[in-house]
Amino acid sequence: MMGRGMRWIGVAGLLVTMLGCKGADGSDGAMGPQGPQGPQGPIGPAGSANVANLTGIAVTSAIDLALPTSATATNMPTFTCYISSAATGPWLVVPYSTSSGAPFCGVVVRADGVVEIRLRSWIVGYYYYVVAAWK
Repeated sequence: MMGRGMRWIGVAGLLVTMLGCKGADGSDGAMGPQGPQGPQGPIGPAGSANVANLTGIAVTSAIDLALPTSATATNMPTFTCYISSAATGPWLVVPYSTSSGAPFCGVVVRADGVVEIRLRSWIVGYYYYVVAAWK
């Protein structure tokens, strides 16, 4: 004969078994409406400008992107760096400097006068997209 305590354990076991069963998942629902347009990008330098669009995939965490010779120490570019795990985006803006170990970018003038955009702490296998503009 089962005692009262044993019956509760049997009922609890039956409930766990019943609640743990799940049928197959149904198909995905319809896609929702497109979200709002993102914010406008940064304003480039006034007047006619040179523009460089630099893209690629990180094969190392430190990437140096040399700009054309028209970008000089006296004619520095404005620039914005983006990172994405996919070539088609979404693209996230990367800060100019950080101390957190997260990806960041900056501009330098090498000893030979070449202006470079440098990406640091980049995630290997992630994509970069850099827009630089100068007069």
